[in-house]
Amino acid sequence: MIYLVHGTDISTSRKLVINQQLKLSTKNKTELHINDVTPDQLHSITHSFGIFGDTPFLILDISNAGRLNISEHIDSLKDTPEQATVVVLSNKKIPANHYIHKTLKPKSIESEKKSESNIFSFLDSLFSKNRKQTYLEFKTLLKEEMDPFYIFTMISYELRNLAYIIFNSPLKEKMNPYSRSKFEKISNLYNQTAIQNLYTYMYDLDKKTKTGEIDPPLMLTLAIEKVLN
Repeated sequence: MIYLVHGTDISTSRKLVINQQLKLSTKNKTELHINDVTPDQLHSITHSFGIFGDTPFLILDISNAGRLNISEHIDSLKDTPEQATVVVLSNKKIPANHYIHKTLKPKSIESEKKSESNIFSFLDSLFSKNRKQTYLEFKTLLKEEMDPFYIFTMISYELRNLAYIIFNSPLKEKMNPYSRSKFEKISNLYNQTAIQNLYTYMYDLDKKTKTGEIDPPLMLTLAIEKVLN
């Protein structure tokens, strides 16, 4: 059986692969990056059964293949024995018209992150000072294993946009109309002094985290509490 596990949520993809291996109870696992193996070697691996009859379980990572022409590698998998398992793994979505789909006709499993929509829900709740919803959204981001520094960067980005409104900056005219309207609606929750204090606090927090004085998880909690309060 040949699987194509692809998408930006590589953590979920890995869990799917591990679950499949556990389900098959095979110890005959081989994991290779496509840059480190030849087509002939791939063919040999998929036809090599363990001394105790364990069926081959091959994970072929094609992430970051770059300009490598992978067609010969894919061709070498066409006659994979039915008992063997091949997982073609990619950290990007593989389009339906790709050579892999046309040649191998694999069982396709997508694992796309939903983080982008969730981060904006979190930010909206945070800057609206909705404590309960903020921490519910924050919990979702933690489950998705979103990078703490990315979350902090997005908090700082929202703070900058809010500052454009509070200080009536000419730059607010360049904002997306929806975003500008959103910040105008919550602008009564802030004043210029509050924004200045937030900027100073976030700068110090960022500096202390990057110098190792504060751990990233604590950085986020402190940043959230500062905005909410």
